[in-house]
Amino acid sequence: MTGAARPDHDHSPDRRRLLRRAVTVAAASAGTGVAATVGLAGTARAAPGDHLTMGTTNDAGPATTTLDVGYAGLTLRNTAGAPLRLIPGEQVYPQVQGAVAGTVAVDPAGDLFVRAGPPGGEVDSWLWTSEWATTSVAVRPTRVLDSRDPDLRRTIVSGASTLDPTGRLTPGNPIVLSLDHLVRDGRAVKGNVTVVGMTGPGFLTAWGSGARPTASTVNWSAAGQILSNFLFAELGTVGGYRSVLTVQVSAPTHVIVDLTSLLVGHPSQVLAGTAAAAAALPVEPARVAVAPGEPVVIGVPNSPGVTTLTSAAPDGAATLALRNPTGATLELTQGAGRHSGELAVGVVGVDPGGLYVGDGSSGGHTAYSTANATMLVPVPPTRILDTRSAAGRSRLLEGAARIDARGRVLAETLLVVHLRGLVEYGDGMLGNLTVADTTPGGFATVWGTGSLPTASTVNWWTAGQLLSNGVITQLGDYETVDGDHYPDVVGIHLQKSAAAVVLDVTGLLVHHPESAVGAHPRPVRTTAGSAGRRARARALRQAAAAPGAPVVGGQTNDAGTAETVLVGGSAAAPTLALRGTGPMLRLFPTPESVVPVELPTGSLAVTPVGDLVVGGRDGRRAYVHTSRWANRTVAVPPVRLLDTRALASYSANVLAGADGVVSGRLQAGRTLHLTLGRFPSVPDGVAVGAFLNVTVADTVAGGVLTAFQAGVTRPETSSLNWWGPNQVLSNLVEVPLGVHDGEPFAFAVHVRAATAVIVDVSALILSRPGRGY
Repeated sequence: MTGAARPDHDHSPDRRRLLRRAVTVAAASAGTGVAATVGLAGTARAAPGDHLTMGTTNDAGPATTTLDVGYAGLTLRNTAGAPLRLIPGEQVYPQVQGAVAGTVAVDPAGDLFVRAGPPGGEVDSWLWTSEWATTSVAVRPTRVLDSRDPDLRRTIVSGASTLDPTGRLTPGNPIVLSLDHLVRDGRAVKGNVTVVGMTGPGFLTAWGSGARPTASTVNWSAAGQILSNFLFAELGTVGGYRSVLTVQVSAPTHVIVDLTSLLVGHPSQVLAGTAAAAAALPVEPARVAVAPGEPVVIGVPNSPGVTTLTSAAPDGAATLALRNPTGATLELTQGAGRHSGELAVGVVGVDPGGLYVGDGSSGGHTAYSTANATMLVPVPPTRILDTRSAAGRSRLLEGAARIDARGRVLAETLLVVHLRGLVEYGDGMLGNLTVADTTPGGFATVWGTGSLPTASTVNWWTAGQLLSNGVITQLGDYETVDGDHYPDVVGIHLQKSAAAVVLDVTGLLVHHPESAVGAHPRPVRTTAGSAGRRARARALRQAAAAPGAPVVGGQTNDAGTAETVLVGGSAAAPTLALRGTGPMLRLFPTPESVVPVELPTGSLAVTPVGDLVVGGRDGRRAYVHTSRWANRTVAVPPVRLLDTRALASYSANVLAGADGVVSGRLQAGRTLHLTLGRFPSVPDGVAVGAFLNVTVADTVAGGVLTAFQAGVTRPETSSLNWWGPNQVLSNLVEVPLGVHDGEPFAFAVHVRAATAVIVDVSALILSRPGRGY
């Protein structure tokens, strides 16, 4: 696919988001009322040049208070809540644009802003949190519906009475499945849907809840077939059920649904089945002699060494609260690289990769942000192409002239389809590709960038077929001959044969959900009630400053149950800047059971296992996604990993089982063990899963293929089904990666009937953010 190169400034996350967020935040900031939470009546208020006074509100005016410190130079401790609170500014954007690397701020929506990146390549980003970001959790493949089996129909909570006497779904009658026993408030489900025992041609649509979308998940052309297709669908709500999937068919058929992974805000929502432009630093003014043991002075640089503030402020009040109404509230000096030694739990720092949190191990874990990772966002199924009608071709930028009167795309044709109105500067899409009214023997390839790959998305072997396959692909850009630039396009190339082509979108790969402009707003789900007041243990007091006394540098200071507030800074200067040669901030770990469910927005706490908790939107507790447990999905150019018909060409990817391949076919009952360890993108991150397009060809009889994680027992579920000889069928499959005989990034493929097997890799799930810059 050809097209103009995407401009670098168009592709940067800060440009994509800041222009939109400036409007959003301006509207949201009205009436936030944060000032009311800052003042402490009847207490002394330190002014610029005065000492920072414990347990009071302190005002530095437009100056920045600087602590020039060493490793973990400011330690905050609160035995009864969050140790740090960044009070949301009324005017955060666009003032923070172009700020010094290491700048941290919270906006009125409760989102945490971080500026990071290498010199000359700094990027504005927002940390992912469980409030709005998603992560994929692989589960042991689980059959949640088989309409042929009464025991596997128990998940149906609506529509069971519309099944026919054998359990087939009937036309126009949706059934609703509850997955509440597997996930709490799930965002989306991934898996495999199979149709069998159909009585004639038809199609199936799977979605969350509400009206049926005009899209299809799997299609079939005649009775007697067994067809599977990848399932990715947003979960919905019906009545008291919080995680439901709706299925409807246009013709009677039995339906099987196998679950392979769940999309959630935090892994704890899964209840069962889990598998394991240069900005120079400002020139500092002349230093005031403030050394260890002397009071910290507001509005000037200080060099107190390690300073500890301890408090037992109740109800989530922070040990230290920072406020800057017109700009950033906190600046952490960015190091040239990650600290090489062990990072204590709660240490927070910024390096060129972004913000990181110590967890007691070497290097800690990196926070995911809009600058370093892409996430999967489910959207209502949306048809963006149907070559059989003029309306269905409205998004075509290329290829319309090579569609015949029956709506079939001629062989050797490139189609380019745009997603304008659905996504703005997205990185990829997930959906369903259908071919219909085929002429004999051909295949179609979907991709987003670069030259045409040597991989296929859907295959067919004879005339008149109707076949579907899931697809995950990068998005590219395209410039028309008139000079119009489209930043979000996908290409479809047909080879060897003609076919009508239909493409539905079910999900998007984006840096921030706001880029998915076509997605409906998701209702906010909160935990009912609050944690209430808990018994508060008084902080361990050490000899140092007490409430009402100046904060002493280089010592432990105890404010009792009061909150120490520092107000200051300006649009160009944070309220507090921490400078040093390593991580400058440590949040003393707080037991998760003690952190209130509802925290003042901007509060920050760290749990004993190193999870960063933030008081997010409307004060709801959220968890920052980090590489300790989160992951990112990355669409890659399709690459062929295996073709048993030419096994020698792919032998480097085969770990075991090659002797089971005879005359180009993997024999019945045999398993091939494969690795992605030679895959070029894997060294950029730890791969924990992959999206594979699996194709069977030269079949000899009906059979089943199962792709599964290496090192685990083969599950009794299916990834791809076929019903006769000489078929060519494909299905998109997501598999977790494991270890086989010490080799990482491994998975297995097992067949119950002899067939040639072809495997193409189109996406990876990585367990840490990318470099992102």
